[in-house]
Order: sequence, then structure tokens, then C-alpha cells
Amino acid sequence: MARELPVPQSESQALNLTGTVLALSGLSLSAGTIHLVAIVQHLDSTWTLPLFFALLGAGQFYVAWAAYRRPADHELLVVAAVTSAVVALLWLASRTVGLPFGPEKGVSSIGVSDTIASIEEVVFAVIAVGVVRDPDRSERRLAWLASPMGLRVTLMCVSSTLFIAALGGHKH
Repeated sequence: MARELPVPQSESQALNLTGTVLALSGLSLSAGTIHLVAIVQHLDSTWTLPLFFALLGAGQFYVAWAAYRRPADHELLVVAAVTSAVVALLWLASRTVGLPFGPEKGVSSIGVSDTIASIEEVVFAVIAVGVVRDPDRSERRLAWLASPMGLRVTLMCVSSTLFIAALGGHKH
């Protein structure tokens, strides 16, 4: 006689796609992809720039994943927001007054993909700070991203960014 064994119920695998999660994860994933592509674009320089872009891109991929898994982790959001703002300011300084250090001393030229990554980092920082200050208000403002039209816009933006990253766009 066969015995029936209890089968454990699996946890719900529902996606956690709120507007805030889509915004933070999408922005971080897109900027991280651009920075990972930048590794190849800087292989002709010293090892420092490829290493910088590898660490930055990997960190942004981690933040994209962590924002999905733990969207209420305020410590993570603060660290990621500060890092994003610092990287965007570093990019701005390198394109306006130039950097006094590194293998690309002086003013660098502006490329399409690096400009997009910097804009994404600034927007990420603004949204992350908003989530930390008032999560409910941020979620209400970004709720449209989880709608069918918002998902289409998000996928279009991420796809466009990935396409631009694949084309490159950074000039020496």
C-alpha cells in the first residue's frame, strides 16, 4: 500500500515589480552595462581604468539585484546613491575641467554611452534618496512604471541603453 507523503508548499515566486524596483534596478543595470562595456574600450590604457569600470559595473549589477530583492534596504540605497552621485561628478569633472590624475589626465571627450550612464546615475541617486526619505510618496510617484505602459517604456529604455552600450560611443 502506497503512503502519501506531504509535499511542502513552495513559496510564492511572484515578481516584485513595483515602480520603485523597476526604476532603481533598471537604472543601475543599464549604467552597469555601459561601464562593463567601457572595460573593453579602455584595454589600451593602464590596468587602472579597466579595473575601475569592472568594479563599478559589477557593483551596479549587484545594486540592481539587491534593489529587487530588498527594495526597503535604506543603507544599501544610501551607499548606492552616494556612489552614483560621486561617479557622475567624476564624469562631469573629467569632461569639463579635466582630471589631474590617472591615465587620461586632462579633459576627456563626451561620448553618448558615458553621458547616458551619468544621467542614469544622477536619476538613480535622486530616486534612491526619495525612497529613503519617503518610501510611500516615491512609490506613488513611480507606480505608473509597474503598469503595462510603464513596463513597455522601461523595457524600451533598457533595450535602447543596451544597444547604445553595445555600439560604444566613447572616444579617446
